[in-house]
Amino acid sequence: MLFRIYLALLLICFLSSLWSYRRGNPWRWRLFSALMGITLVVETCCTLLIHPLHIRNTMPAYNFFSLVETECYAAYFYGLLSRGWPRKVSMTFLWLYPLAWGYTTFGVFGLNNWNSYGLTMESVFCLLMSGRYLYEVFTAEELTTLEDNTDFWIAAGMLLYFACQFPLMGMLNFLNLHLQELAKKYMNIYAVLNILLYTIYTYAFLCRIITRKWRRSS
Repeated sequence: MLFRIYLALLLICFLSSLWSYRRGNPWRWRLFSALMGITLVVETCCTLLIHPLHIRNTMPAYNFFSLVETECYAAYFYGLLSRGWPRKVSMTFLWLYPLAWGYTTFGVFGLNNWNSYGLTMESVFCLLMSGRYLYEVFTAEELTTLEDNTDFWIAAGMLLYFACQFPLMGMLNFLNLHLQELAKKYMNIYAVLNILLYTIYTYAFLCRIITRKWRRSS
């Protein structure tokens, strides 16, 4: 039930993100919208179509998706953090992560097993970059409104999500081998985290429209 709610919310999030293709919006928002669409396709195939398509193991799909997702996050932060060391770190990570992902996926865990090292690298990078952006927002000399700041809500959602997801998914291989019942309970927590994340993302894409209508009505 939780995963169906998650998929429904993911669909709403993707549809909301299509607003980012309006002229004048930054390319990083359009990239994020494309990522929402890819996420929707992957999760639908791996959750709803696993039995009709006779899929026995979804890990290869999730492992390749994690590569695409992480690269999109790196490109997003490269576009968001426009100066200083964060931009250089984002570009370096963008180029080096595929090499690290390939080695850990094929040389350490195997394509059919969850690459927890890749998740660790993704989580640390996103926590660092989202934390850095939020620090810049709160310490900037020029005041900015937050209720209609799309990037603020995306970064806040990432910070919350990866801070909670990091310890859960990092232990997934161990739990699947030794504590399968606990692993199933953890997956329910993971679904709740996803629901929370894509709720925040949905507001991030709609916040400008919502606040504009609210200001007109008031």
